[in-house]
Amino acid sequence: MNCSPLQAVLIAACESSGVGLLGAAVLRSLRGRRVEHQLAAVLGTTVAALIVSTVAALLMARPAPDAEVAVLVVCASGVVSTGIGLLLGRSVLRGPDARGCDGRTSALARQLVAANAELAEARQHRRAAEDARRQLVSWFAHDLRTPLARLRAIAESAQEGVLVDRSRYLGQVQNEVRRLTTLVDDLFELSRIQAGAVTLTPADAALDDFVSDAVAELGDAAAEGGVQLSAGRMEPVVAVVDHKAMARVMRELLTNAIRHGGAAVSIDTWRESGGSAGQRWAVVSISDECGGIPEQDLDSVFEVGWRGGQVREDEGGGLGLAIAHGLVVAQRGEIAVRNSGGGCCFEVRVPLSGPDRSG
Repeated sequence: MNCSPLQAVLIAACESSGVGLLGAAVLRSLRGRRVEHQLAAVLGTTVAALIVSTVAALLMARPAPDAEVAVLVVCASGVVSTGIGLLLGRSVLRGPDARGCDGRTSALARQLVAANAELAEARQHRRAAEDARRQLVSWFAHDLRTPLARLRAIAESAQEGVLVDRSRYLGQVQNEVRRLTTLVDDLFELSRIQAGAVTLTPADAALDDFVSDAVAELGDAAAEGGVQLSAGRMEPVVAVVDHKAMARVMRELLTNAIRHGGAAVSIDTWRESGGSAGQRWAVVSISDECGGIPEQDLDSVFEVGWRGGQVREDEGGGLGLAIAHGLVVAQRGEIAVRNSGGGCCFEVRVPLSGPDRSG
């Protein structure tokens, strides 16, 4: 049959459209498959539309079409087939699978960012731990140097036979040995706390009894230092604590207050409710007249070796507050310090037992 150029172009367009619809149906059936399979279907549909539309249009144009008709048919088939390929390809790229792929890619990117942040934080913690370890070694080297130097001087004097009052020098030796023992014991205790190797046996205990015992134990030391140590508000409360660990906490905090707290140190106990998650606390508060702690140092008070920016030769290794903090946390408690009036206030919160002691 004889076809005009316009008829041949229309036939090619219709054939291409028909193949495109068939390809769209095939592509729909491939949803949920891999993207590579869907793109292969798009490519196959595009090529098939070009071939089928061109051949069909040329076969319909009998006798053999002239060159002008053939060129128009091929161009029309190519344009329509390309459009079909673009439409089908766009549907693949914007389809559910592609969106799922994009979602997975975004999730992976977020995970990589989070992992990078965790690595950076881990490196920062590692550097901080290394700095703290170096500072601890430096502080202990200083603290050990002083008693060792005194012991060496006494030993050299004894070797040279110039000791006059042997009993006095023996007393000095005992004091230096006691100090060295305290330093080593504190370091060992802190290492156990940081390693989570402290064995605790929580039980109901009268918290105000701990305070009374600590005041009685350290009363003479406070009086010798000119410090008035007194108990203020003393509510009878029962806490769930380890007896030995809580006694150590009280001793460390009161020793620190007596050394640095000024002329007066006061201790209070009470019960407190309505904290985080409705937690009920037994609270011990130790207030002093030290003049306060610089605001920039408040977050560092419980760090290993912190001494308020000063090196004190006769006051241990600076581990007492760090040990107290570790023991309180190990008992599921909280410890904090704040400036109050003319001094500072240390507050220890430990879990309150069920039935409170009535007296």
